[in-house]
Amino acid sequence: MEIRHAVNGGDVYRDSAGLTETALQVCAALAMAIGLERLRIRTGSIVHNAGAVVLTGFAGLAALFGLLFLDNPAIWRIATSAKITTGRMMRISTTMPISMVAYCAMAA
Repeated sequence: MEIRHAVNGGDVYRDSAGLTETALQVCAALAMAIGLERLRIRTGSIVHNAGAVVLTGFAGLAALFGLLFLDNPAIWRIATSAKITTGRMMRISTTMPISMVAYCAMAA
């Protein structure tokens, strides 16, 4: 909710999520999954492991369908500001989630 509030300028009831919001949501989910995996290593709890797996699954689906298909400006015509080109926006919004997915895959 805080990410949605910050990205949309306070409008949490906006109709759709953009590329930036989707990328930040994926990063947040992966960061929580990484945190749960680290906690599972310390506690040995199966609940932490299950939570990390579920969060990684949700983040993976959001990255696959949200970032690579639904919010991809290379496929759909999405309005961007004149200061940020489409290629730069794609690099910014996909580099961090992809590196976090790679980290989760290596940790598993």
